[in-house]
Amino acid sequence: MKAARFLTSPAPAHGFTLLEVILALGLGAIVIVAAQAAFGSALRLQLRAQERSDAELATHRALQIVREDLAGMLPRGGRFSGELQTAAGSEIAPTAGSMAVGPDFVCTSGRVDPWSPFGDVQRVSYRLVPSETSARDGFTLVRTVSRNLLPLTEAETETQNLLEDVTAVLFEFHDGYGWVSDWDSAAARALPLAIRLTLERRAAGDGTPADPITLVVPIAVGQTSP
Repeated sequence: MKAARFLTSPAPAHGFTLLEVILALGLGAIVIVAAQAAFGSALRLQLRAQERSDAELATHRALQIVREDLAGMLPRGGRFSGELQTAAGSEIAPTAGSMAVGPDFVCTSGRVDPWSPFGDVQRVSYRLVPSETSARDGFTLVRTVSRNLLPLTEAETETQNLLEDVTAVLFEFHDGYGWVSDWDSAAARALPLAIRLTLERRAAGDGTPADPITLVVPIAVGQTSP
């Protein structure tokens, strides 16, 4: 007896309807847009964090250079150092458009190397120069150095840009009682006990004013001398 054969018809193939295709494309587009927005936001946050980090590093570097200059000041009255006098002006020829923001400082912060004929003593002045990259009220803090303090002709100088987006710079001097903006070591017969530098920088892009930056450096040779 032969076994009965049962013929089974193949299951009907079901495709996607047009509505399902449209919904899938719409969901995919939403996912892509969301991912792109998240990626763009993360990239902007990274760029802002990098800019903030670069600005902090530049500020730290500039303050470290100023600290080394002020901490290495020579005693008053010497052949090289002379007197610290805010009203005397700078002995270093100014660059075009620059504005002095303090007296000349004669200090031992010069780098001694085999390629330079000078020692570590140098004359340093700080100036504000209108910045080409900042807003109209922005300046660049510039450090000008003269290494040859006994030149037969006009001394050659080296200029170094320290910090961008600076709006104001103030040097103040401590006389033992408080901070004063002017100093004459010949009249006081001493250097100040400390020097304070206050930097104001351009406000942030959102309009929030930047906090002033203050650096206080004790002067080891500030004692009264005859």
